[in-house]
Amino acid sequence: MKQVFENLKNGEIEVIDVPLPNVGSGKILVRNYYSLISSGTERSMLEFGSKGLLAKAKSRPDLLKQVLEKARAEGILTTYKKAINKLEDLLPLGYSSAGEVVEVGKNVTEFSKGDLVACAGGGYATHSEYVVVPQNLAVKIPKGVRPEEAAFVSLGSIAIQGIRQSGAELGDTVAVIGLGLVGLLTIQLLKAAGCRVIGMDVNPNKREIAKKLGADLFIDLSNEEPISEVMEFTKGYGSDVVLMTASTSSNSPIEITPEIIRDRGTLVVVGVSKIDIPRTPYYKKEIDVKFSRSYGPGRYDPIYEERGIDYPIGYVRWTEKRNMQSFLSLISEKKVNVKSLISYEFPIEKAKHVYSIISGKTKADKQIIAILFKYDVLTEKGTKRTVYLKNDYKKIDSKIGVSIIGAGNFTKSTLLPNLKKFKNEISFMGVSSYSGSSAAVLAKKYDFSYSTSDYNKIAEDSDTNLVFITVPHNLHVPIAIEVLNSDKDVFVEKPLAINFEQLKEIFKVRQNTEKRIMVGFNRRFSPLTQWIKNQLGSQVPRVITYRINAGPVPLSHWINNPDIGGGRIVGEVCHFVDYLIFMFDSYPDEVFGDCANIDSKDFLSIDNCSFVLKFENGAIGNIIYESIGDKSFSKERIEIFADNFAGVIDNFIRAAIHKNGRVYRKKLLSQDKGFINEYKEVFNAMKNGKSFPINFDDMIYTTLTTFALRESVQTKKLISVRGMLERLKEEV
Repeated sequence: MKQVFENLKNGEIEVIDVPLPNVGSGKILVRNYYSLISSGTERSMLEFGSKGLLAKAKSRPDLLKQVLEKARAEGILTTYKKAINKLEDLLPLGYSSAGEVVEVGKNVTEFSKGDLVACAGGGYATHSEYVVVPQNLAVKIPKGVRPEEAAFVSLGSIAIQGIRQSGAELGDTVAVIGLGLVGLLTIQLLKAAGCRVIGMDVNPNKREIAKKLGADLFIDLSNEEPISEVMEFTKGYGSDVVLMTASTSSNSPIEITPEIIRDRGTLVVVGVSKIDIPRTPYYKKEIDVKFSRSYGPGRYDPIYEERGIDYPIGYVRWTEKRNMQSFLSLISEKKVNVKSLISYEFPIEKAKHVYSIISGKTKADKQIIAILFKYDVLTEKGTKRTVYLKNDYKKIDSKIGVSIIGAGNFTKSTLLPNLKKFKNEISFMGVSSYSGSSAAVLAKKYDFSYSTSDYNKIAEDSDTNLVFITVPHNLHVPIAIEVLNSDKDVFVEKPLAINFEQLKEIFKVRQNTEKRIMVGFNRRFSPLTQWIKNQLGSQVPRVITYRINAGPVPLSHWINNPDIGGGRIVGEVCHFVDYLIFMFDSYPDEVFGDCANIDSKDFLSIDNCSFVLKFENGAIGNIIYESIGDKSFSKERIEIFADNFAGVIDNFIRAAIHKNGRVYRKKLLSQDKGFINEYKEVFNAMKNGKSFPINFDDMIYTTLTTFALRESVQTKKLISVRGMLERLKEEV
């Protein structure tokens, strides 16, 4: 199927073929009939993309601050590479569409195949031939509403939520500043609610359409005197409400509001605008300033949007979904007219031309208000789950065929940028993602032979020798088993397994296959780790303290879901357990952990723990894992102690050794956590027919140790890792 993307590096529009997405639980697959281009939002995205690197930084000081903080922690070169890699992404465009349900996922009861629906949400209701949308971001199209009208649902919901935030009532006078698409929809909605409406815009050509849609007064902000006209219209009181729907870098709307609003009036910011509030005029009138959050309650809440858990109507009357339904009802009742706003309809193949019109590079032959993409619904094209980028996708015999299952952030930011450095040794075969879209983007960027939304295609590919698995943690074991059984080697990102039953399964399969498996415990391969271990010589460290300033993740993040991510002890602390095993050349015997009592909505107690690991050779490892520390502080610090020896690694960018009364220092140009060396050793092992660089027993012990640590913090008891290993072997 075809989908529209923006190249963030240069702002260019690209239409690429992507695999048909999987539906998933709680979601529906919709064949788009129409999708609406949000001219204001998407124009601003094009403008950002077309700017140079310096101009991008100036336009987004918030992002620049994040980059600078990262540079201080990880080094300038590392940060620069990550920033450039991020800017080379292709961004899916669109967030409002309408079409027909062609497939229904599990746990969906509201929709059936054949239903006509309107869809909302960035990353969901995109400009593409098919979209997968969570059930709380889709509504049935009522009778009397055509799909091209229903495609306005997201913009209509934004306008409705702005009005709800304002508290505007029957008879109130409301000034709407900025008559783009949202502003013009707002005028109609206000009139339907019985309000008197003043439309204001810098474009005098908006006068006719504003009056046609019901505005009682139009003011040309580029020429007319707004203050006197508003005061005359309101008999000297001023507007009860100001809705700022403009998208502008000017502070003029904020500055003019105190002049046209009544005492204790309400300003609601709906559009993306500069907001520099002058205190005195706002203070004197005690103006109530509010912000409207997109479509309404539920927006940006993954529990509501992604998991489909609704807010009870008795507590939240108007959720984003109910706002969507309300907007379509108003169209059905002929109280809102969107047909008159449609300037053009184009096929998706004309996307470059469409965005050239929106950006002003191509002159339009009429006033642009709304543009729709219209999709061909008469044929079954675009329903393939595998898209080939090359006619002959066979690998070169002398190279290792590499495929990837999973196209998330780790794959994009770390795995592929490092793997491409081995282009003379490996052939990129296939890349798979559940959505299909992200896999297609990576396939295009890194010259894969094909992209797919069906990972079985990779398992069946005879030219794939090694499969990297970077999907959510609960899927590591089941997919790894399928790939191993298809006679391929596996590199699975940490953790190996998230529970005892999964570990039993992979342990059993590994005993019955000659294929190799590797877990991405990269830190043991860091150049600084190797340097310190070489300096130790035959000595074995006796005490190691590993401190991790991990930072928080949202409580709703999948890693905190025990059935998906397994929690951060299993999902992240495994890295540091493996490191201790490598440095001590021994396995943990007994472990104990305890967590801080934290009363906070932002932090979990179980993410702020201290662990003590006693090893079979008598060594002691301490892991301090916390998420509450300031992010400007270094993320990882390791202190290693042996006889007359002390070594320190700070964030894998600098290290020091204190030995025989002398200090030796080493600093890298950029942070190096060992990924390159790790992949190099794996590829060398494959070429030479040797075992992978991490022993399978190490991986089993590391995983069992994280289970023991999790049990210890829950029971406050000392847990035997050896006892867990014996149980594993008995049950297998």
